[in-house]
Amino acid sequence: MSEQKLNQRQLFGMKRENLVKKITQYYYDTLDVASVLDYTIAILIRNALTVNDFALFLDELIRDLFLFAEPNDLLRKKCSYFQNYFTKEEWETVVGRLFKNKTSYFKYTKAARSHYDQLMKPNIGKELTDDRKVAIESVFKDANGKNHKWTLRDADPLKDKKDFKALLEILTTLPIFENNGVRRFTQLVESKRIYSEIEVVVERKILPRKTTNKKDGTKKSQQKSAQKLTNNVADKKTRQTKRTAMPADFDPNSLSEEELLKLVESTIPEDAALTDFHFEYTDLVTGEVSTIPINPKKTSVESRVTPETGNDSVSAPLISPSEKGQTPALAAVGAANDKESENQTNRKKPNKHKRKLLEKFQKR
Repeated sequence: MSEQKLNQRQLFGMKRENLVKKITQYYYDTLDVASVLDYTIAILIRNALTVNDFALFLDELIRDLFLFAEPNDLLRKKCSYFQNYFTKEEWETVVGRLFKNKTSYFKYTKAARSHYDQLMKPNIGKELTDDRKVAIESVFKDANGKNHKWTLRDADPLKDKKDFKALLEILTTLPIFENNGVRRFTQLVESKRIYSEIEVVVERKILPRKTTNKKDGTKKSQQKSAQKLTNNVADKKTRQTKRTAMPADFDPNSLSEEELLKLVESTIPEDAALTDFHFEYTDLVTGEVSTIPINPKKTSVESRVTPETGNDSVSAPLISPSEKGQTPALAAVGAANDKESENQTNRKKPNKHKRKLLEKFQKR
């Protein structure tokens, strides 16, 4: 159970929905009608002086108090602040419950009725053309005669300044604001409306975010794909293909990879540098075409491979493998022009059997 009274900062700073909950809970915990009425009057002052909407604040609770609570002097003195909470017929009922006659009504409500006119007065000022913040800065005397400053934010810039005094003086009739047991608002000393204007003297530098939207990402992907395609085309233009034909009874499995390599090297120009090649042959029994890969990095052909290739090479077969009675053998893929051929002279001579096979091949 919370019985703590609301303070000045809460009443003039909290949002409407939070204030409704807090004051309602306070009332059901304490049944302190006097404080609830003064809290509501303070909120009505805030509604009249600021741009925030607090009209008909706590309307359900206020209506119940004046329509059903036991009549007393407190309700009689405060009722005129809440006349707009009721219809005309309801207001007649309230007055009839609280007062014996009209004379008594006017006697008890004289001060409150003058304040009510100020609370309900509409704004007639001209609209501002800028977004300046407005605050009301006032100075009051407390019960000890000491001055203290009080600032109300979100002030209404359209309120006529001659209406400020009457509205602020209502605070001097409310005993709910205290500081260490000393009543805060007993006399209004001065008040002014302050228009604040924000001027940026050092602007914050905002770094661009590294974000890629779908459109930009698609565009970059297309650019990368186009570049890759261009590189592939350029790479193909730097490659040459060398095709040779071997005797029909030639068995490539009878030779080692190095011997096959040397056999192929003898059929290509000396200024060419092989980067990849293999044998293709047709099995005489099954008729299936098989491939024997040859890795030039394991052999002496490494000395003839150049890391950079020219762009003027053209892919073209040099010897057609379609001669009758011969098994096609594909030797050479990716050869580029290279003038480094001095390593060619260091090749080992093939043995007698290989030389005869080579002579037979070259005579064809």
